[in-house]
Amino acid sequence: MNFGSDNISGIHPKILEAIVEGNKGTDNSYGGDASTAALKEKLKEVFEHDLVYYFASTGTAANCLALSALCPPYGTILCSDSAHILTDECTAPYFFTGGARLMHRSKSPSKFDPKLISETINFSNYLRPHAGKPVVVSIAQTTELGQVYTLEEIKEICDEAHKYGLKVHMDGARFANALVNLNCTPAEMSWKAGVDVLTFGATKNGGLHGELIIFFNPSDAENFDFIHKRSGQLMSKTRFFAMQMLAYLKDDLWLELARHSNAMAKRLADGVKDVPCIKPWLPLKTNEFFIVLPKELAEKLYKAGAHFYEWEGNLSLYRWVTSWQTTEKEVDDFVALIKSLL
Repeated sequence: MNFGSDNISGIHPKILEAIVEGNKGTDNSYGGDASTAALKEKLKEVFEHDLVYYFASTGTAANCLALSALCPPYGTILCSDSAHILTDECTAPYFFTGGARLMHRSKSPSKFDPKLISETINFSNYLRPHAGKPVVVSIAQTTELGQVYTLEEIKEICDEAHKYGLKVHMDGARFANALVNLNCTPAEMSWKAGVDVLTFGATKNGGLHGELIIFFNPSDAENFDFIHKRSGQLMSKTRFFAMQMLAYLKDDLWLELARHSNAMAKRLADGVKDVPCIKPWLPLKTNEFFIVLPKELAEKLYKAGAHFYEWEGNLSLYRWVTSWQTTEKEVDDFVALIKSLL
């Protein structure tokens, strides 16, 4: 019973099969292969827009490389208090950008406050050149606390950012989970709302590993090939990255997996809703369920073999995460275990 993360899940069989099937013969390296070219056409179809994309080996690399393309060393990146780039990526944003500063504020437990944009602009203009120049807004969809920006919220942030000449980056490690929650199109949740650059994740949703950095404005990717190579993220056998992403997108497999993942979290939430000592901390939107429960119960669950993360000790806050691989039986067994320990 492991509800620690969606990163613990395996690779979907269709993705593995695609890689094995493609492992025949030879093809050009460093992005010159047929699969990499085919993936660009597929992405243009999925997002209904011309684009430029690059592979990255991890979400951290994808986020920080994307930001480095948008933000100079003297710039400031605005984000929420819980942003992954702020709390979980070591000092990678500073490393890849050459020293750009992160400024953060949330209007809710996990959503960026767009009012920070004008305030930071005014502050920077007043203190110029003593304060960094605001250049980028970064938001995560799904957020680190499992919440989902509505299309209206994304557009509000993007409109405000663009009004002041700022670019918008979206961390889409769980893009698919948010998409099926909103029941909208990839285009509507990205460039149509004003997003300039998207890091598009598959690792948490059935992929092997690797993320995509997608530029909706080709001019933003000018000279990015040098940045990409310099960072060590240009893979020689790119065709295998492309093969997994083609399989991921084929016949909307990625959406099917995200729907299942979200549904398993809903099943888990429904299973414990009548347990008085377990309280949802935030509304369940995707596959991350944050709950407050007694530490004594958590310790009993750990000893019984369950695995999940304590999120905030002072609040007795914990996180349960489901994945594409989570079964109804796993959820039901976990719920039964919880109730047996009360």
